[in-house]
Amino acid sequence: MTNLPQIAVPVGLFKAGPSGAGGQYEPMTKIRKDIFQLTNMIYGLRMTGAYANLDPKSIIIDIEQDGYVQQDPHSSRPMSFVTDDPKQKDRGIWFGTYKAPNAGPDYSAVRKGHKVKISVAPRQAPITTMHMTIVVPKDGETKIVRTTSTRKVPIYEQKCGQTVVIGYKDEVTTSEMEVPATTEITYTGNSVTQELGPRDFSPEAGGVTKEFEFEIFSSSLPPYDIPTE
Repeated sequence: MTNLPQIAVPVGLFKAGPSGAGGQYEPMTKIRKDIFQLTNMIYGLRMTGAYANLDPKSIIIDIEQDGYVQQDPHSSRPMSFVTDDPKQKDRGIWFGTYKAPNAGPDYSAVRKGHKVKISVAPRQAPITTMHMTIVVPKDGETKIVRTTSTRKVPIYEQKCGQTVVIGYKDEVTTSEMEVPATTEITYTGNSVTQELGPRDFSPEAGGVTKEFEFEIFSSSLPPYDIPTE
């Protein structure tokens, strides 16, 4: 199977200013404990522009810090972004935030080697299925419940050596069930269901995973005086 193109590549962790308490974003490898506990964590993605004008156009992100996983922080914290929509082309580095876990003492422990794993992949467009259910009387004693389902399935094509979604095709299935005429049918007419794709961060699905480490140092030290070895 040919790998789907990458939508973004994680480039690291960042902090606001030298202390992390405010200022221009800069790479973060060390941060004071009290500031870490008060501020949001910042991560950066380099957007590839591979999905400009193509489906799928949105993104899934998993952030794992010291074993604690948060899914799609860009969905739960939509106002925390400092750049525009990630599906657009040539946006450069896209910064997002997530709330650092604080459920136990280890997450904010003063030590080196705190690990943050960032996984990113294109979110596959949901598969839409339209259903039409009708009831047809048969012989006065029975009736037929007939459901026709039309499923929209992605069409993939090779473009410049990469697999992309270029459209959708209809897959139609019909099911019938004969029931007694007195059977109550709770629903007839039209309905729609959608199936979300799996959270797949494999290279085949266009996913990328990178791991970064940082140090938390004591709140008794000055915020700008990074401890040395």
